[in-house]
Amino acid sequence: MDEAAAAALGGGCQKGKKRAHVVESLVTENHSEKRVKANCWEPSEDAYVESVRESGRARSLRSQATMAMVAKVLAQVDEFLYSLKKNNINLYSKL
Repeated sequence: MDEAAAAALGGGCQKGKKRAHVVESLVTENHSEKRVKANCWEPSEDAYVESVRESGRARSLRSQATMAMVAKVLAQVDEFLYSLKKNNINLYSKL
């Protein structure tokens, strides 16, 4: 039986390393130099790459603004429906 078939049947897999070892090594390491966040990009020499990144940033900001507006509208709708329920108003009885 090959390794892929053995792994599919639940056998042939090795145990993973214990997380305690990883945590210990992270605690004992000395990080003296300033580190850059993983999601920051270095500026590119290429103007096309920078324009693509700028459009991506603008799209991300528009998306975040849209999601904030949606969350605000949903909160207002929830508040309105709660007030209707609290006052025993049934919207469907008026139809």
